[in-house]
Amino acid sequence: MIKKLFYTLALMAMATSFAACGDDEKKDEPSLPTYYSHRINVKTGMKGALVHQCEIDAKFAVYTDGHMDIMLQGVKFAEKMPAVDFTIGDVKYKTESEKVWTVSGSAPVGTAGYSISGLTGVIDLATGIVSVKFKVNDMYDVLLLTNANYSKLSSGSDYEKTTETFFDFNFFAVQNKDKVYSGNIGIHNIAFVPQMPKLKHIIVPLEKATVTPTATGYTYEGTDIIPLFVVDGAETPMKERPVTNLKGETNFAEGTFSIEFDCYGLHYTNSGKLFR
Repeated sequence: MIKKLFYTLALMAMATSFAACGDDEKKDEPSLPTYYSHRINVKTGMKGALVHQCEIDAKFAVYTDGHMDIMLQGVKFAEKMPAVDFTIGDVKYKTESEKVWTVSGSAPVGTAGYSISGLTGVIDLATGIVSVKFKVNDMYDVLLLTNANYSKLSSGSDYEKTTETFFDFNFFAVQNKDKVYSGNIGIHNIAFVPQMPKLKHIIVPLEKATVTPTATGYTYEGTDIIPLFVVDGAETPMKERPVTNLKGETNFAEGTFSIEFDCYGLHYTNSGKLFR
């Protein structure tokens, strides 16, 4: 009788032990990530000079425990390096809002033996802006960027409702032309003199300007550019108001911009911080 009782208790203990192990396995089971994809530019600099630039597909695997993996598909950090599928693992993030994360931290070793350090930046898929920088092998300074960015507002980020002057910058490689770049600059809520009513939106196209990629962003210059006046999506050339002596720079590593040009017989200049 006593033997049967001990046997029963032993079976119950084993069952409880297995159940506890099962619970532990469930607790340790990693959460499945949510995947987001984006087309981005990869800029590689070395000692302040641009070494290589390419446009690739990127995927972000975001886990609920506060880390994400950044997966770069077919990336090259230098012209003579092979294109590889490159993953930066265990990137820490802080949620700013839906689909907006600030990232930081480093992975000791990336794909194919590359080391990663000093990773910081913002992934803002709500507005379509990615701006992340890190170092590869303690040698190359790498920037992950989307084509577009905005100048930062003095308060808030509601670009649709603001009456404050701001700019949007969009630079891209020209298809079927090796190492040729173009873009456009959107200027919003601008008045060239205080007495003038604000122009809600004009576009300065850069197809005839010189756009030069740098290790940290782009420089641009041009003259006799016909701006486009935008109303409800319709673009009207402002042939009598050409933009001349245009020049400026965007620096995504520092998050700054500068722009100056002549228009309406006046010289205009502005500079400040980028949104991300």
